[in-house]
Amino acid sequence: VGTATGCSEIYSFSTMDAITQYPFLDSFTNVSEPDIPFGYQSIDKSDGVWQSTEFIGDGDSKSMICLNKNGVELTDFDNWFISPPFAVEDGVEYAVSNTLKSFTGSTPETVTVYWSNSPYIEDFNKVLYTRQNFSGNNWVSDFGMARPDYDGVMFVGFSPHI
Repeated sequence: VGTATGCSEIYSFSTMDAITQYPFLDSFTNVSEPDIPFGYQSIDKSDGVWQSTEFIGDGDSKSMICLNKNGVELTDFDNWFISPPFAVEDGVEYAVSNTLKSFTGSTPETVTVYWSNSPYIEDFNKVLYTRQNFSGNNWVSDFGMARPDYDGVMFVGFSPHI
C-alpha cells in the first residue's frame, strides 16, 4: 500500500496498519516533490491536484498544496487529501489539528476538514472544522474534535473550496 493519486476509486486495505500512537505528528520533509506522503490518498476531480511543495512550509521545508495544474487561477476545487487510517475507540475523543496558509497570500481560500470511518469521499460528512476566507502571509492553526461511536478506524479528509 502506498500513495494513491488521481484514482477514480479508493480501496481500504486491511493489511495497512492503522496509526495507534498518539499524539501523531506528520512531517513531509522526506517526501519527493510532487509526491504525496506514504499512506495518504489524493482524489482530484477538478483542475486542481494535491502535491508536496517547497513553496511554503510551517516548521518544515515542505507542505501539501492543492493547486490548479494549469497555473495560478481561481479554481472550483473538487479535490480531497485523505489521511492514513487512525485506530479509534468508541466514545473516546480525538483532537485533530493542522496549520494552513494561503498560497498566494492575497486570494482568500477556504478549507473544510472532515472525518469518516471510511476513505470514500461520499462518507466524509462529519465536519471537524472549516477555515473560511483565510489569506495573508501568516500560518493559521485549526483544530476540531472527533468522537466516534464505534471501535475501528477513522480517516481525516481535507477539501479546499471557494
